[in-house]
Amino acid sequence: MSTDKELLQIVRRIAEEITSGKLEKENYNAYHDLTDEEKEDFEPNGYDYLENVYDMKFIVGRDKSYYGAELMVAGGGPNIYVDTREMRVEGYWGGDRATWNFIDNIGLDDACEELWSCK
Repeated sequence: MSTDKELLQIVRRIAEEITSGKLEKENYNAYHDLTDEEKEDFEPNGYDYLENVYDMKFIVGRDKSYYGAELMVAGGGPNIYVDTREMRVEGYWGGDRATWNFIDNIGLDDACEELWSCK
């Protein structure tokens, strides 16, 4: 598979995961701290998602009002970013670029905004 097709596949998978609201439970530390009974009801959310990001940049106005965040979720080839202002996943790999829009069904932007407000 060529890198441009592979990049698009990765970007699309991330966007569809956020849109579906069905995050892989096992990828989050909170899941492993639960009892077996609690694990059945655990649904990762935007706060859980943030524990796995490599970097976070806040997009704010001159008056410091929050507009969104850019989250680096993969790096080193490919580089993948989740942009909560534009509601899209962007990927870069060599000279290739791919984007895919998402609907935030995990409360990711709300979690980012709350973090910004805690500054």
